[in-house]
Amino acid sequence: MVNGMDYLEGKKYMLEICSSNPAGRFRAYENIFVNYPGRKEKGDYRLEIEGNQVPTHEGICRKLNHVIKQKKSTYALMNNMLEHTFYFGTKELQIDNQLKYLQHLIYWATLQEEINYPREKGCAGINLPFCRYYEAIFCTTNNMFTIEDVYRRCNNHCKSKPVLYNIINSPNYYTY
Repeated sequence: MVNGMDYLEGKKYMLEICSSNPAGRFRAYENIFVNYPGRKEKGDYRLEIEGNQVPTHEGICRKLNHVIKQKKSTYALMNNMLEHTFYFGTKELQIDNQLKYLQHLIYWATLQEEINYPREKGCAGINLPFCRYYEAIFCTTNNMFTIEDVYRRCNNHCKSKPVLYNIINSPNYYTY
């Protein structure tokens, strides 16, 4: 398994591993596997979970929403975990052990976005999926929109970024 990394360290790690090895696979965390190289930019990879399934942003939104709806966590704890992951990746894990898997899944799914669509080049990078993840937890506390609306926004392929909801007191990571 890979030790805690922020997004800069993760990009560097994937670029180095893809440069020094023609192809491979490693376990990033428990049941999260990285197969490299991917098909897009240098450093890209194919993420797999549970029996070679490829996780989707919609699927992660489902998990985030479900954890709160099933009362296995709270909106506040999930928002804290998302914010921590956005800024620190998988470093300094300060969340419940049961949520570490979800944090790692989010990190590895969004690191791929940062590699292929980097913020430093004017792309959305991790911002786009983190906005959807926030919407997935926010809709458990408010009826401004539904989780089905969030799923549609996740599957907005090849279209412009959906306009952000006007959520009062939204976290700093809820931005493009």
